[in-house]
Amino acid sequence: MDSRAQIADTALKIDALGLWGKISGLWALLPQGTVFPYFCVAEELKGHPLLKAHLLFLEGWQNLRDYNCWRRDHNYGFISNPVELTAFDVMIGRDGTVQTARTSPGFAPDFEPGDKALALVSRLVWETYGVIMRCEGDTQVLGKYASEGALFARRELSPRKWEDAPLALVPPRPMVEKIVVSKDECAAVKDLPFIREMAVELRFGPNLGHITQEPHPRIAYELECRNAKDGKLLFSRTAVVRPPSTGIADLWQDLAPRVLKELAELKFVPGEIRVRTLREFRILRILTLELPFKLSLRDQLEHIRY
Repeated sequence: MDSRAQIADTALKIDALGLWGKISGLWALLPQGTVFPYFCVAEELKGHPLLKAHLLFLEGWQNLRDYNCWRRDHNYGFISNPVELTAFDVMIGRDGTVQTARTSPGFAPDFEPGDKALALVSRLVWETYGVIMRCEGDTQVLGKYASEGALFARRELSPRKWEDAPLALVPPRPMVEKIVVSKDECAAVKDLPFIREMAVELRFGPNLGHITQEPHPRIAYELECRNAKDGKLLFSRTAVVRPPSTGIADLWQDLAPRVLKELAELKFVPGEIRVRTLREFRILRILTLELPFKLSLRDQLEHIRY
């Protein structure tokens, strides 16, 4: 049986246990030959039209922290969707099919991750099956090393031979946002006509349905601005990550300078800019220190789809 078939077979065995929603917590897997620990999230996808559940294997501490912070607050940092994290995602469909994807920041999910990657995922899923079966009989197993300030982990000693092990918590790196706008460009825009009665709607973020045409497609990040009165498009721009020079954080941190340049192209400053997310609001707020427009956070934008 090849790795993809093994993954599907084991994932369906996990599904057959009927424990989705009863697994509380996560665990780490330390396979031989890998640099990073993998953190497993076993999650039921209630309400999803196509997927029943998935096993998300987050690669390394930073991806785990970004995921946890995103779960608590979708406006945290720069992550808009878990597909922007470095991970393997094993998805179990409501029709009984199983798909495996490799996700990485700024790229569309790769459903053909390669034999070596699939072999690793097969080992991760098999060991996850064992952990979940243990959780069924012992609800405290994932807290085994909590008194040591460590996560429950399974360490691979040799093929198909694993042992319990504590994984010491690694202190998080502080998240830093570097948002810089040119004083000269601000001064030039400040001299443009100010249309107090005009409001515009603005959105920036990933469009998962708009990807580049290349062997490993990248997700398009779209900046869209429309007249709030009639929906007329004022400007629309797209950007993609360009490793190693740019990442998702760079795209977001360039939002305020980009909007400033677009205002210069429009040759006027609207009285109000409306956004829908706290992330957009937080990043664009620096412009309100230099320009007279009002920045508003709205539950919905009438003319822009999300």
